[in-house]
Amino acid sequence: MVITGWKPHYKWVNYDIKHLEDPQGIFPKDVCGIVSRKGFEEDKPKAAKFFKNFNLTESQLYALLATIDNNGEKTGSM
Repeated sequence: MVITGWKPHYKWVNYDIKHLEDPQGIFPKDVCGIVSRKGFEEDKPKAAKFFKNFNLTESQLYALLATIDNNGEKTGSM
């Protein structure tokens, strides 16, 4: 069976999926970053500090994605 997809995605938690070898480096490496508007750090220094320090391991990220997939997203005000 061949599965195509992307990372991060909850399927990496739910199934025993392996990366194919890419000896020619055809596929780009994954990058995950946080982007904000100009002036955000000055306007919201505490939030900016949080996002600068925010980091999840790959397994934590996949567990979070699986939880969202299994339970749905919660909406509302914080």
